[in-house]
Amino acid sequence: FFRTSTELCSNVSRSGLFVRTAEPLQPGRRLLVELDLPSGDSVEAVGRVAWVKKRVSPETERGVGIELVGGIPEQLESLQAFVSKRDRRRGPGGPASIG
Repeated sequence: FFRTSTELCSNVSRSGLFVRTAEPLQPGRRLLVELDLPSGDSVEAVGRVAWVKKRVSPETERGVGIELVGGIPEQLESLQAFVSKRDRRRGPGGPASIG
């Protein structure tokens, strides 16, 4: 079935991201992922649920690790440009969020 969901993400890289969600997604499931970048660009990619993080305490974020496995090359280049620019601003060892 096809379903749309809007979720928050973090730890964004060219190869994947963490999506905070209560949805019961199974590892291996393929998804169409759309990321809205701060620049206004939109990136659509094919993702695969790589792992699931369950909530074990109130402080733990529940969600899934998504591996990006395909997409339109120009859009993936926009994602790479965003990640590179963010990493240069942040410097080594800083948090890796989408904003």
